[in-house]
Order: sequence, then structure tokens, then C-alpha cells
Amino acid sequence: MSNLPRLAELLSERNEVDRQIAEIINRPALPGHIGEFIASSIFDIELCESAITKGADGHFRSGPLAGRSVNVKTYGKQESILDINPEGLPDYYLVFTGDKASASSSKGKERPFVVRRVYLFEAKRLFSVLSERGVKIGVATSVASPYWEEAELFPQNRNHSIELSDEQFELLKVFNGRRENSSGTENLEKDDFWSEVISSAPWQETGRGVEFGASVEQATSRVDSAEGESIEPQIQGETPLVLV
Repeated sequence: MSNLPRLAELLSERNEVDRQIAEIINRPALPGHIGEFIASSIFDIELCESAITKGADGHFRSGPLAGRSVNVKTYGKQESILDINPEGLPDYYLVFTGDKASASSSKGKERPFVVRRVYLFEAKRLFSVLSERGVKIGVATSVASPYWEEAELFPQNRNHSIELSDEQFELLKVFNGRRENSSGTENLEKDDFWSEVISSAPWQETGRGVEFGASVEQATSRVDSAEGESIEPQIQGETPLVLV
């Protein structure tokens, strides 16, 4: 009970912050709306007038995907789950997430709004492959790790459906939630954003720096599904999902 006054004080402060955010994005300060606003600004997406348009949040206005519909998903953690509605598939899912984590109880944990990773899935191909493999499709669809690796736009631009410009990369970095070090900089480069990305993935060193040379077929990671079962990674010979 003694914590209630402090909780009320913090909620009052948060309400004021949310009010200011709502003034910027012209919608309530919910994670989904914030993610859509960020996506529209960085990836030149024209958002739908209605926030409840079935299947899509907007369309790409420029670039190689101009005119294609997109559904923007925003998750506090990358838990290898994706909300897929078979009755309203867009052309693409653009997914903003925080750090990788296993799906588990939220008790005692934080879920800040940060953008640590961005993914682009071609929706119909993803739906088709998951359905063929017998994956249960719904609000918490379990998507195996190799599919996320193929779809990654940021911090590693593995999916070349969109080639991130330096400006886009820097704008995404603004939302990573990491603070500057004592020297005033984060010492983060486009090709080597976090050391854990390098240390946890198959790679080879070339004259141009670090490249990820292992194929999806060589991946060994597994993902826990929403039902607590495990989904094996993509098997050898499967058709890539997102590269066009």
C-alpha cells in the first residue's frame, strides 16, 4: 500500500509524456501507433486514414516496394512470435522489436519501447511456408529463428528487399534506448552494431569486414512456440521467404 502514492505520481508523469507523444503522432501514445509513426517517417509509408484498416497499416510510397501494402508490428521483445491474420494478409510485415528473448512470464520484467531490430517479411510467402509445416497461425504465431534472420533489415541488412541508407540506419539507432558512454559517443557502426550480433552468428572475415556467410540451412537455433512446443529451423532446400 505504501507504494501507491508513488505509483500515482509516476502515472501522472507518464500521462503527461503520453500527451506530448500524442501531439507528435496525432494518435494515442500506444506502442503500435508509435511504431507506425516511426515506420512511416523512416520507410516513407503512407498510413491509412483509419487505424483499423483490415490487414494493412499503409503502403510504401517510394523505393522498390512502392505501392505495396504493409502491416507494421511493434514488440517490446523479439520472442519469435508474430501476429498473423490469415483473413487479412498485407504484402509485407514490417516488424520493430526490442532485444531477443524467450517467450515467458512477464512478472518482474520490464518492457521498454526500444527499436533494437527491424524485420521485413513477405506475408503471403511466410504464411504459405508456415502453413505447409503445420504451424498454428494466429495472434502468436511461432516463427523459427532462420526466418527472422532472413528477414532482418536492422541492425544487419540481410534482407535486401530494402537497402537501408545511412540516414535510415542512423534514424533507427535513435530509438535503440542506449545511452552515450563517457566519451559522448556510442561507438556503434553500421556494419558492427552490437558485438553480440557478431559473436552469436556464423560469420567470416573478408577484406570488407564481417560478413554473415552461413546459409539458413546451416542454422542450429530453435524457437519455442506459443504453445510451449519447439519448431525446428528451416530445413535444407526450403525456398527463401523474403529475398526478392
